[in-house]
Amino acid sequence: MLMTMILMVSTLMAISSSNWFFIWLSMELNMLSFIPIMLNNNTMMEMEGSIKYFLTQSVASSCMLMSSMMMWSMMFNYKNFNLLLMFIIFMKLGTFPCHFWFPHVMSSCKWYMCILLTTWQKLIPIFLFIFIININNTIILVSCILNMFIGGLFGMSSNNLKSIMAYSSIAHMGWMMTMKMVSMNLLMLLYFAIYTFMVIPMFITLKKLNMNLYKNFMLMNKNSFMNTLLVVIMLMSMAGLPPFTGFFLKLMVMYNMLEISLYFMMMLVIVSIMSLYFYLNMSYNSLLNI
Repeated sequence: MLMTMILMVSTLMAISSSNWFFIWLSMELNMLSFIPIMLNNNTMMEMEGSIKYFLTQSVASSCMLMSSMMMWSMMFNYKNFNLLLMFIIFMKLGTFPCHFWFPHVMSSCKWYMCILLTTWQKLIPIFLFIFIININNTIILVSCILNMFIGGLFGMSSNNLKSIMAYSSIAHMGWMMTMKMVSMNLLMLLYFAIYTFMVIPMFITLKKLNMNLYKNFMLMNKNSFMNTLLVVIMLMSMAGLPPFTGFFLKLMVMYNMLEISLYFMMMLVIVSIMSLYFYLNMSYNSLLNI
C-alpha cells in the first residue's frame, strides 16, 4: 500500500514540476517504488523482470542526470541535450531503438503489473516528450515508422501474449508520437488516455480467462461467450477497425498527418498492416470458439 502511494505521488510530482532535479528525483522514486510492487509474489520470473527493469531505468536516469550536469557546465549545447534526452525518454518508454527490455519485462510480470507498465509507468516520459523535448520532425518521423514496424513484425512472430501486448504498445506509441510532429500535444494525451481505457479491460479479461499464450485463443472455453466476445471487441478496437474506438483514434492521427505529408500518412497505414494481422488472427481464433 505504501509503495503504491509513493508510485502515484512521485508520478504526480514529476508531471507537475518544472525543475529538472525534482523531475529526476521523482522518476527515481517512481522506479524504486514500482520494483517492490513487481516482486509481489517473489517468483524467479518476477525477480528476473525486476532486475532488467531496474538496470534499464537506472541507465536512463544516470544518463539524464549526467547530460543535465554537462549542459549546466556548458559542456553540452541545448540541441545535443535535447537529442540525448529524447533517447533517454525512448528508453524509459520502451520504444525503438531502446525497446528490447520492454517485452522481456512484460512477459515476466503478472497481468495487473502489465497494466501499470503499459499505462501509469509511461506517464512521466510521455509528459517529458510532449512538453519539454524540441526535436527535428525528421527524427520523430523515422522513430514513429520504426516503432510501428518493430511492433508489428515482432508481434506477429511472438507466442507469448504479454510479449504481443508489449509490441502492440510499441506500435501504438508510434501512432501517439506522430502528434508531436503537428504540435497536437493534447491529442497525444487524449490518444494515451483512450489507449489506457482500452488496455485495462483487455488485460483484466485475459487475466480472468488465464490466457498467457497465443494458442490459448484456439482453446477458449465455448461456455464463456460473453468473455470471448469482449476479447474480440477489444482486439478489434486496438487493431483500429471501424466502428470501434481505436479506429477513430487512428483516423484522427491520419487526418492531422495530411498537414505534413500524404506519403508519410500512407507509410503509417502500410506499416500498421502487420499489427492488424496479429490482432485479426487472434480475433478469428477466438470467434471459432463462439
